[in-house]
Amino acid sequence: AAALTNATVVLHGRNATKVGAAVSMIRTSVPDAKLRTAIFNLGSLNDTASGAAGLLQKYPKIDVLVNNAGGIDQAVTADGYVGTFQVNAIAPALLARALAPALARAPAPRVVYVASASNYDGVTKGAWPAKRTAADFLGYARAAPAVSLVAAYGISKLLLVWYVKVLQAREPQPTATATATTHISVNPGFFRTPPFTPGQKEECREAMHFTPCPQTPDQGAASTAFAALVPGAEAAAGRMLDFATTIDKVGGKWVQGGETCVPRPLPDWDEAEAEKWYDSVQQILDRHVR
Repeated sequence: AAALTNATVVLHGRNATKVGAAVSMIRTSVPDAKLRTAIFNLGSLNDTASGAAGLLQKYPKIDVLVNNAGGIDQAVTADGYVGTFQVNAIAPALLARALAPALARAPAPRVVYVASASNYDGVTKGAWPAKRTAADFLGYARAAPAVSLVAAYGISKLLLVWYVKVLQAREPQPTATATATTHISVNPGFFRTPPFTPGQKEECREAMHFTPCPQTPDQGAASTAFAALVPGAEAAAGRMLDFATTIDKVGGKWVQGGETCVPRPLPDWDEAEAEKWYDSVQQILDRHVR
């Protein structure tokens, strides 16, 4: 979608082979796409900061940053954080802050953070009560104590969407000489390339909170493309774009459905603790970028 706008699109990854495959895939439908690549590993904060510095040298103005990378990794990185928390919640904040000078040169800069429906799981299933503190979550991020793989993923996404809300609230107001960056989180949903296997359909029935499920890749990309490219998406600044309806319990299971690309309430958490989490992240980032 970005390539179709005739923009220069930089595809980032930690694996040159996979990034190259993505470039080839895009060129099959957009032969004249202006594509560039950047290879660095979000599992290292030093590597992330160095990679961002390289991007600043090559691209002094950046209109849109999409923080899409994510995953599940219970190993503790050299930085001292569980990989899931570092890649999903800390590295995106580092990239956005490190690239802020280039974003500030754009007329209407945006940063999009890809979250997940799993950020609601702890609230709906009781895995982590809303009373949990920023200190609790920082302990989980440092594996002190360790939490399960699924819980770590859900918590990391909860922390991401609340970080975006606080970050937007603290974003300086635009002036005659300076722009303001729009920060938006999105839930892409569970998507796969058809035909869907029985296992994928069963996973949707058991674990996912939305319909239809699975979605196609185009449906999964809709909220990200909307937040990144559609005029007027700035109205959702600080919020999460997702499906329209609330989560309802149907037949003993949580189900969510409706239109996509609309703001939804964030998962329950204490706003004062979210502020503390934001401040904790800034202290981490201070060691790598000013």
